[in-house]
Amino acid sequence: MKNQDVAHQFFYDRNGSFDRRSMTVSYGYNKFWSYGTVIGKITENRQGKTIFLISDNTFSNTTAKHIGELKYACPYYNIYSLPQRIGNSDFYIRETFEHITKNLEYYSTEKMTRQNNREQFTKYYNMLASLLEIKGFEEYDKDIKKQLKKHKKLHEDINSPEKLAEIREKQKARDKAKREKLKKQLAKFDKLSLMDKAELAYTSRDLEQETRQKLRDFINPHHDLSFCWFNGDVIETSQGIRVDKKEALVLLKLWQAGKLKHGMTISIYTVRAVMPDYVQIGCHKIPAENLQNMYDSITKQQKKAA
Repeated sequence: MKNQDVAHQFFYDRNGSFDRRSMTVSYGYNKFWSYGTVIGKITENRQGKTIFLISDNTFSNTTAKHIGELKYACPYYNIYSLPQRIGNSDFYIRETFEHITKNLEYYSTEKMTRQNNREQFTKYYNMLASLLEIKGFEEYDKDIKKQLKKHKKLHEDINSPEKLAEIREKQKARDKAKREKLKKQLAKFDKLSLMDKAELAYTSRDLEQETRQKLRDFINPHHDLSFCWFNGDVIETSQGIRVDKKEALVLLKLWQAGKLKHGMTISIYTVRAVMPDYVQIGCHKIPAENLQNMYDSITKQQKKAA
């Protein structure tokens, strides 16, 4: 019997069970298991109608497939996704409530200009609201309503194009102010190249940790860039990778000549993108300014040698 057949049988064999050792899924009465974790449960809402609870956490590719098969087989109109912890034998009421409220609080303080944060906040807000419909959560109704009231405005704002535009403008202003403040605090590094700033930020033992972190935040405000610098015969990166200098210089000169293309390799890494502002090699997204610093340093060394 296939897993999808077991999932289908689960919904129509309410008083039975399925537990075959050769299978990765099983069920008993109103609960469906993936390995050792309950990922689905048939229960009731507060009006006495049958509903289905399903795990919002997938844990693994196999369990994710099991969850998909359960959703496909489910004949009930109301399906509620709830957080689940690996190894749980039920959707525990207190644990579920605490997990949702904790995540809702967390994402409410994150930048709403980022789509993932908005999606996660909205997901947990709606998830919390759904608890008011599920039988068993009555003792938390007061706290649920309090949390929903607290986050209602933010929920409405991020789902309104006009309000979201205002949020983006305000965040842009805050980011600019923060960057200006950092710039003043790091004024003594102004004359250094980006390559030299990066080397200090990621390797210097002479700077205090707080100053190093501020320098990292200044040169990499969105935490999405990698940096590189010379260290003798190798080039080091902010991700702890060391590349032979000769290999790197070949691609660096190709880049300067406008001949670096997608698909070229450096050591075991492949060029994934060549953009005006950056070059991405493997998982390293290196600013063009950093690469220019390296090329200028090479040119300077060659002139001295001549």
